[in-house]
Amino acid sequence: MANDFSKNPITMDTLGLILEDKAISIESVQWVNPTTALHGATLEDQNGSVIFQATCVTAKQNLIKYFFKDHTWVGLRLKGLSSGRLDILIKEESFYAIHK
Repeated sequence: MANDFSKNPITMDTLGLILEDKAISIESVQWVNPTTALHGATLEDQNGSVIFQATCVTAKQNLIKYFFKDHTWVGLRLKGLSSGRLDILIKEESFYAIHK
């Protein structure tokens, strides 16, 4: 599979930068299907600020982080992902703005 930002939630499973120079407001990040305890996932903005970072404790148990405060990041970089994928739910107005 490859990164897919054509729909919401955005799906990332391949390391790298997407949506460079695009302002993005996130509702949640869910790590789907981490396969093994101690696997890790790190999502940053394009400037290196950590958005989501987690270590798997129980295999095949999804981990989710909600963002209740409005915050905007620029660009998304999947810096590390040992297994599974990240589903990134973008706030609706932000999602439509990046697809203009």
